[in-house]
Amino acid sequence: MKYQDPANLSPKTIQKITLKANIITLSGSTTNGHTANITINGILNKTICTIASTSLTTAATNWCAANYDYYKVKGYLVTSSAAVITVLPAHSWATTNTIDATIVTGTGTLTGTLTGTLTVDGGDAPVWEVLFTTAAVNFATPVNMRDGQTVKIALSSSTSTTVTTSAYVYINGYSVITFTVDTTAPYILDAFYDKTTNRLVGQSKETVTNSIRFAVKGGTPVNAVAAAGLLTLAGVVVDGETITVGSEVFEIDTDGVVVAGHVRVNVAAFAVAAQGTITVAGTPVAAETMVIAGRTYTFRATRAVAGEITISATGSVQVTNIIAAVTLDSPTVVATAGAGTTVVITAFTPGTAGNAITLVESAVTGVSVDGAGTLGTTRAGVDCTAANADGVIVTAATAGSTVIAATQGASTSVLFTMLVKGVAGNAVGFSKSMAHATVDDAHLGVAVVGVDGTVGYPFEILADATNLYMATAANTISTANWKKLVVQTI
Repeated sequence: MKYQDPANLSPKTIQKITLKANIITLSGSTTNGHTANITINGILNKTICTIASTSLTTAATNWCAANYDYYKVKGYLVTSSAAVITVLPAHSWATTNTIDATIVTGTGTLTGTLTGTLTVDGGDAPVWEVLFTTAAVNFATPVNMRDGQTVKIALSSSTSTTVTTSAYVYINGYSVITFTVDTTAPYILDAFYDKTTNRLVGQSKETVTNSIRFAVKGGTPVNAVAAAGLLTLAGVVVDGETITVGSEVFEIDTDGVVVAGHVRVNVAAFAVAAQGTITVAGTPVAAETMVIAGRTYTFRATRAVAGEITISATGSVQVTNIIAAVTLDSPTVVATAGAGTTVVITAFTPGTAGNAITLVESAVTGVSVDGAGTLGTTRAGVDCTAANADGVIVTAATAGSTVIAATQGASTSVLFTMLVKGVAGNAVGFSKSMAHATVDDAHLGVAVVGVDGTVGYPFEILADATNLYMATAANTISTANWKKLVVQTI
């Protein structure tokens, strides 16, 4: 076999190649027994590819193991990673540019997507005309290049092909960029080889040259849009209710206590705690009882255990003794001294729920309570209204989140918008645990649909029949740097 010597072999002026696939990503149902045939440069596999253990990864591994020696003697290496099979040349004089791997379903749904790998060889030609036939192509590290050697590459496609460069191919100052080549105009790259970095460095342009005619590459780019969901408040909000966006939980709070890890939405300023009053006008008798916040308190000569109140013949001291017992025993109410010889019982958590907290005396001598057995007579508990809550939710959620920003919607609604733009936001969960609120869906992306931006390099220009577009900075799937000019009739 004759070895190619790039250093001494005079390359032809133009290298024309039709690039096919050397990477197969298995896909399809993971049902046991489904099969497919793989052919490499017309050589059918010795052992057919079969799904085993309902795993595409296992199918790829088994196929490579069974066919490795078979293909190696024919000049190809087959390897797998996860469900991806890669075909590489087994000898230094061959390149990925000469490989044509295909897959055809035998039974069931086992199939694969095909990706090519373009290897620019400086020993072949200074000008390359490359026609893609697969839906995706990778750039490989250039080979056989002298320091400063130049090369012009014109990329075209028989379909719409997504191209991704490697770390050793820099285009317009960026590595590992992705762009699309289609049938409208070739993508032209003028580059030189930098020996120090082992890197092909170039500038791209999409042109069709005919004397002095130039055509801008066709396309209609879009900017990224952030997914958003709408929460609508239809009534009051109460302590402990929650709104969940992805892994973040925003908790309505009126008493200063929230679950660890939750973002506090403090509406305490707009909620009122229920109150009731105990009046001391005489001296209770031992064994008499009263009920405060569900706990029965018994009057004793001296308090010995929880649930007991020390008796005093002095009204002011009796007030102090009642406050001390409630303070020690009750987590749901707060006892404070009122006017004269009275005790004010206040619900710990503001809101209408406090109006149901018990306050009952069972014929205690010299002691009376207001109301009909619950708090709320001295002062009724009031919940925070939707009109007051929506603004607090906006402020607290925006300040406390690393994922979303909240803004005021129509009336008493709140729009939760992803900070990172793109379609990924459409899958973020969105829910509430609130009696008087609704969310527009179980995930974001209904109020505003998340959209991936069109990838573009700085100052890339595209055009369609209506507009001329330019990326004012590198655009990714999550940025919005495309601007447009309206095309007008000359």
